[in-house]
Amino acid sequence: MFLCGNDQGASACGSGLKQAGDVTINFGTAMVFYTITKYLPDDLTENQIAGKHPVGDDYFLLNWESDFGIQIRRLKQSFFQNCSYDRLFQSFKGYPDIEELIPPTEQPDADSFSPVEQQRFCAGIIKFYINRLKTHLAQIQHVCSLNNIYLSGGMTQSKVWLEIVSNTLNQPFTVNNSANASLFGAVNIYLHRQNRSADLD
Repeated sequence: MFLCGNDQGASACGSGLKQAGDVTINFGTAMVFYTITKYLPDDLTENQIAGKHPVGDDYFLLNWESDFGIQIRRLKQSFFQNCSYDRLFQSFKGYPDIEELIPPTEQPDADSFSPVEQQRFCAGIIKFYINRLKTHLAQIQHVCSLNNIYLSGGMTQSKVWLEIVSNTLNQPFTVNNSANASLFGAVNIYLHRQNRSADLD
C-alpha cells in the first residue's frame, strides 16, 4: 500500500491543527507557516501558496521564508561555532532596537568584524527574520483570525529563540516537535478518506 500527500499538510494534521485559524510555524531550513482556512485564499504573494486541506472541507494557506535556517546556521558557523544557538540568539537581546540587515548571499567572514560588530551583525539578521515573521502573520490575519498556534522545527530547541518568538507573537502557542508528525498526519488523512468513502457507500 502507498499513501502519498503534501508533507506540510500531513505534518499539520499530525501536529494538532483541526480548524480554521489553526497555524503551525516550522522553524527549520525554511520558516514555513501552514494555516487552515475556511475558504480558498486568493490574491497570493510570491511567498504563498494555497489549496485544499487534506482533511474535511477546509483549505490551507502556506507562507514561507525559504532561507531562514540556512542563514541562522551560517551565523552560528561564522561567529558562534563553539557555542549554542542560545548564545547566537542572545546577541539580538543585547540589541533589540537595531535596524534589520538583509541576509548576505555568502558566508560572512568573522575575521572582518570586531566583537561588537559581530554581535550587531547577528542581531540585525535576526531582526530581519523577526520582521518577516510579523509580516507573514499579518498576511495570514488578512485571510482568517488566528486560533491555535503550534511551533516546530530545530530552532525551537533554543529557549532564547522561543522567548523572542513569544514576545513577537504576544499570544499563547504550543511547541510540538514530534518526529513522527507527518506519519501521524498521513494516517489521519488515510482514516478520514476511508470514513468518507464508507459514508458515500
